[in-house]
Amino acid sequence: MRLAGSRALGNVIGLVMVLFGCSQVYAGAHGNEAKLEAVRPVVAGAEFFVRYQGPNGKYDQVRIVDPKQPDAYFSNMLVSVTIDNKVRLVAPEQPGRYEIRYLDQEKRVLAVTPLEVKSANTELSVPSKVVEGATIGVRWRGHTNENDKIQLVSATRNRMLKSVYAALNKNSKTTSLVAPEKAGDYILRYVNGSGNVLSAKRIRVEPVKIVFDKVDPVMAGGMVDVRWQGTTNKYDQIGIVDPKKPHQKLAYTFATRYRAVSLEVPEGPGEYQLVYQSRSGRVLARTRFQVLPVSASLKLLKKVKAGQTFHVQWSGPGNQYDQIRIVDLRDNRPLAQYYVKTYNSPKIPLVAPKVSGRYEIQYVTPGKNVLARIPLQIGH
Repeated sequence: MRLAGSRALGNVIGLVMVLFGCSQVYAGAHGNEAKLEAVRPVVAGAEFFVRYQGPNGKYDQVRIVDPKQPDAYFSNMLVSVTIDNKVRLVAPEQPGRYEIRYLDQEKRVLAVTPLEVKSANTELSVPSKVVEGATIGVRWRGHTNENDKIQLVSATRNRMLKSVYAALNKNSKTTSLVAPEKAGDYILRYVNGSGNVLSAKRIRVEPVKIVFDKVDPVMAGGMVDVRWQGTTNKYDQIGIVDPKKPHQKLAYTFATRYRAVSLEVPEGPGEYQLVYQSRSGRVLARTRFQVLPVSASLKLLKKVKAGQTFHVQWSGPGNQYDQIRIVDLRDNRPLAQYYVKTYNSPKIPLVAPKVSGRYEIQYVTPGKNVLARIPLQIGH
């Protein structure tokens, strides 16, 4: 529709409305016009694109407004930074009817198209209960926006405890949170970027119980096999401590879902403890076990000449990284070392030093404890 009359077009003051599909197009006093492509309904908080035609002034912009409060806009973009006459906007997070407007640099409206924003219809799916410290698998249905997140709150105090951004897994619509290490009732909720709760589910966190199986005495420096009953969570640890220094781990490893691990015990005999700890360091179980003393022996089978290969008969714990070595007694420097685990035999071949002198053959543990020693004389 166009206004008719005897007034000259150059003197027209005001706006002339032209209908363009679902878009309303306004011609300004300077003849500038713009057009906005009609937009399908979008989900609350979602990103979408709008095509336009317009004067493309440096400070022209496209924005979303509430027709009842047009001065308070929700999303806008300068057309000067767009490509192919297409702007990216973010829908308001409250469902309802809005308008998309093209404004020139003097904030005059050159085009308008309606925008319908629909609810995201989000629904969470979570287990009804888990144990303390467990990983909670979370699924949801509905549209996922960039700043949406899953929150875990206390059911009694409504205080947010943990948060994870759902957008990190928006394609699979799955994520996970770690349950608190305090039993009780909690609420998992799906929250959009404005803090509005779109869905909420109650979850019960139950106490976790760990019980060690009986541990038999272990030879010093050997491996202790550890088994237990109960729920194993990610990053749980099993360690060995001296009861006199319970906060200092002598060895540790991560617990496994098979509820069985092996640990190297200290080389000092005595009583120790196995401790089972959660990822936060909370001790869930303890048990005592004994480390027994060990000994070793060495025997030369014949007289040795310089540079000669000879055999040593040995007995001992045969633990991982135990060594038999030749030491120069002049400076106590090891000249050669042989891991006993490498040889599946009570006899180990050694190579004698080429220089005459007094040496020693030693059985040594990884902790540098000498369990046995015999003299070795080369020459003279």
